[in-house]
Amino acid sequence: MVEHELTNLNTARLIVRRFEDRDAEAFWRLRNDPDVARHQGWPFPYSDSEAASFVEVMARAPVVVNGEWFQFVIEHASDAVLIGDIGVRADSLTGEEVEIGYSLDPAYQGHGLMAEALTALIAYLFRVQRKKRLVAMTHAINEKSCRLLERLHFTLEGTLGNIDPNDPEAERVYALESQNFVPERRP
Repeated sequence: MVEHELTNLNTARLIVRRFEDRDAEAFWRLRNDPDVARHQGWPFPYSDSEAASFVEVMARAPVVVNGEWFQFVIEHASDAVLIGDIGVRADSLTGEEVEIGYSLDPAYQGHGLMAEALTALIAYLFRVQRKKRLVAMTHAINEKSCRLLERLHFTLEGTLGNIDPNDPEAERVYALESQNFVPERRP
């Protein structure tokens, strides 16, 4: 694993950064949005003390440690509002493969913001952290997430659980190899 201290990843509209103590309330609201939580594995409802504790740990945690999850904040740059997060976990053996997961406030969906945030983070993971492969799992019924991953050149590798695409428990597994990464170009 390559150790690097995280600096903010700035895009045209976003800042992808580590958590800060000031993020606890906005993070708590995001975790308690039923439209966000339905495709995630965290406890629902999510208590304010869980959110504060999580933010405190992530604010001080090392970035991308093998076998451990690390969450990044997605902040809207124009108003400094936390609008989502991206979690990453490098595999515990070599650290070359990283699983990613993400969530975005529904009010900000449909504007290409998650693609923008993920593109910045993917570039960081491949170019700075020198990761070789990314894996993402999404519920098969979460068509927006599936389309997003495909737009970012992730390849569908298979389905876990029931292969019925309407089964809310079935998950699609996508992967992106570093040599297939194509940064999105937005006007």
